[in-house]
Amino acid sequence: MKRNLAVVAAALGLLVSAGTATAAPGDSALQLAGQAAGSGQAAGAQSGASQSQPTNTNISVRVLSPGDNGDVSQSNSVDSDATAANANVTGQSADQAQSGSCGCSGGTQAVGQEADSSQAATALSHASQSGAGNTNIPVRVLSPGDNGDVSQSNSVDSDATAANANGTGQSADQAAAGGSGTQAVGQEADSEQEAAAASAAEQTGAENTNISVRVLSDGDDGDVEQSNSVGSSASAGNLNLTGQEADQARAGSGGTQAIGQEADSDQSATALSAAKQHGATNRNIPVRVSSSGDGGSVEQSNSVDSSATAANLNATKQDADQAQGGRGTCGCASDGIQAIGQDAKNEQSAGALSIALQSGASNENTPVRVDSKGDDGDVSQSNSVDSSATAANLNGLHQDAEQDQSGDCRCTSGGTQAIGQEAKNDQSAAAASMAAQSGGHDRCGCGSSGNANAPVRVDSYGDGGSVEQSNSVDSSAGAGNLNLTGQDADQAQSGSGGIQAIGQEARSEQEAHALSAALQSGASNENTPVRVDSKGDDGDVSQSNSVDSDATALNANMTKQEADQTQAGSSCGCASTGIQAIGQEAKSDQGAAALSLALQHGASNENAPVRVDSRGDGGSVDQSNSVDSSATAANLNALEQSADQTQGGGHGIAIQAIGQSAGNDQSAIGLSAALQSGASNRNAPVAVDSKGDGGDVSQSNSVESDATALNLNLTKQDAEQNQAGHGSECGCRGAIGIQAIGQQSKSEQGALAASLAAQVSGRDRCGCPSGGNTNTPVGVGSYGSGGSVDQSNKVSSSASALNLNALFQDADQGQSGGGIQAIGQSAKNRQQAIGLSAALQLAARNGRAMAI
Repeated sequence: MKRNLAVVAAALGLLVSAGTATAAPGDSALQLAGQAAGSGQAAGAQSGASQSQPTNTNISVRVLSPGDNGDVSQSNSVDSDATAANANVTGQSADQAQSGSCGCSGGTQAVGQEADSSQAATALSHASQSGAGNTNIPVRVLSPGDNGDVSQSNSVDSDATAANANGTGQSADQAAAGGSGTQAVGQEADSEQEAAAASAAEQTGAENTNISVRVLSDGDDGDVEQSNSVGSSASAGNLNLTGQEADQARAGSGGTQAIGQEADSDQSATALSAAKQHGATNRNIPVRVSSSGDGGSVEQSNSVDSSATAANLNATKQDADQAQGGRGTCGCASDGIQAIGQDAKNEQSAGALSIALQSGASNENTPVRVDSKGDDGDVSQSNSVDSSATAANLNGLHQDAEQDQSGDCRCTSGGTQAIGQEAKNDQSAAAASMAAQSGGHDRCGCGSSGNANAPVRVDSYGDGGSVEQSNSVDSSAGAGNLNLTGQDADQAQSGSGGIQAIGQEARSEQEAHALSAALQSGASNENTPVRVDSKGDDGDVSQSNSVDSDATALNANMTKQEADQTQAGSSCGCASTGIQAIGQEAKSDQGAAALSLALQHGASNENAPVRVDSRGDGGSVDQSNSVDSSATAANLNALEQSADQTQGGGHGIAIQAIGQSAGNDQSAIGLSAALQSGASNRNAPVAVDSKGDGGDVSQSNSVESDATALNLNLTKQDAEQNQAGHGSECGCRGAIGIQAIGQQSKSEQGALAASLAAQVSGRDRCGCPSGGNTNTPVGVGSYGSGGSVDQSNKVSSSASALNLNALFQDADQGQSGGGIQAIGQSAKNRQQAIGLSAALQLAARNGRAMAI
């Protein structure tokens, strides 16, 4: 507050004219307005896109040549985009109007406004592609039938955006009519913002191949879509909407009004994202010889996504209103002094890092039919890695102060009102996320890749369809800080004599860390149906290997401090002294850290039905290996302090004082790890003469781990004092009423939760890793149905640690007459909770073997 008043004093020395100034004849008036605005902005953006050896090839050969071809779209695409932007919309406005009609009506008005903004934004983007190729070779010989709907794409995307915006608006209005007085407004706004975003996307050896060969050439082909895609995006943004407004109006005799507002905001956001893909391949090779029947609906995709976002927002608004109306005639001493000082400081830093890696991912669909009746379709194979990291800071500070002073000029009507509000917030959030998938080696030491569907039919009756195979790794980390500080102070004084003083201070320091990692190695899905004479349907096979990891750390401190003072005192001629003082102080220190790790190694799903004479259905096999890990740490301190003081009557000394102080320290840590190694699902029905149905096999290996640590302190302190005593009339002495309330609350909380879930398979007698869930029906004469096998290995672990301190302190004092009242409340709370959970399973196995 001293610094704010120093700004006001410095504003008096500025001899620069701005705004509007009027003075009545005979009046002595000095009006000074000085405005200085400095803005330094630097934005740099760099983008690079590189492509090497991309090729598109479409070879269509027909010999006796009836029939259509069409709808082949092949694309190799590299995109890189970098954007850096600075925006500073500074607006400073000062209005001064002074009009007086009497000889004692001198006035001085001075406005000093200064706005500094320094912004720097840097964005760097890199996209690279190497050896990407698309190939489509349909060949027909006697050549009836359609081709169409092949879309093959290799795509690399990189995007980096860094943005700064500071919309500083400072406005000051001063109006004085009559009387002697001094009005001074000093406003200073400093904002320094820095945002840096870097994004890199890289693809190597991506390849799409579609080879369709028909000889005697009946039937349709179509609906093949193959895609290799790498995307990376990084965004960092700062926004500071500083608005400072000051209004001073004085009508009457005598008064000094001074407003000093200062707002400092320092924001820095850094986001880094990297996505990489190596050796991704999509291949679809249908071959038909005598060539009846349709083909279609194959979708194969390898995709890596990485996104990192860091954002800072500080919407500072400081508003101060002072009105002074003393109805004395000239020559009457009617003193009133009003002073408002508001200081807001916010420092925010958010950093987000995201990495997604995929290596050796492959999709392959190879149907072969010879005499070629029947349909194929509905195969969707996907390898996908996602990584996202988000760190966000938000401090929406709002400070508002209003002072109103109106006195009767027949007596000595002195009044002093002073409001000082200061809010400090320091926030830091860091989030890091990594997702990695690698096509390692199978259990025999051979290199394994993901997703293979290879149906082969010879005499070729019957449908095929509905195979969905997926390898997916997800990782997400989010860290967020939120501090919505709102300080409001209202003082109104009507009558003779009185001093009101409000001091509010709020401090919040928040820190949140979230780290998430999801890893998968050697995951493979394989569906290999073979039929020879080929009656009957296949379908409904869904195989999935999935690893999820999530870590969230959150801090929230919603400080609200509000103080109201109203003083309406005695009639003139009485020595009337009334003093009201409110002091509120709130401190909150919060730290939350969440770490999550999910790891899967050598997960494999295999469904291999083989039928020879081939009647009968197949379907409904669901196999899944899944690892989940989640860790959440959260702190919440929603402090609210409110103080109301009302003093009315003919008070010959009346003093009211309220002091509230609340301090909260919270720390929560959540750790979660889920591990699975060598998990395997296998369903291998074989039928030879092949009557009968099969279906309804569901096999699952699942590991879950969850850890949550939570602190919650909802402090609310409320104090009200009301004093109306008429024991002192004009000319009398005596009536003394004193009321004092003191409330203090301290809370210290610590919670730690750790969870571990692990599943490990053994090794078979050959030394190869063996996993769980095997269903192997084999039928030779092959009548009869099969179905409804459900096998599951599941490990779960959960740990929760929770602290809750919901303190509420309330004090009410009402006094009519003379008396002394004092309330003192103090509350201390210390809490600590630790939760540990571990679930382990070793060499769990389900087996079912059936011979028909």
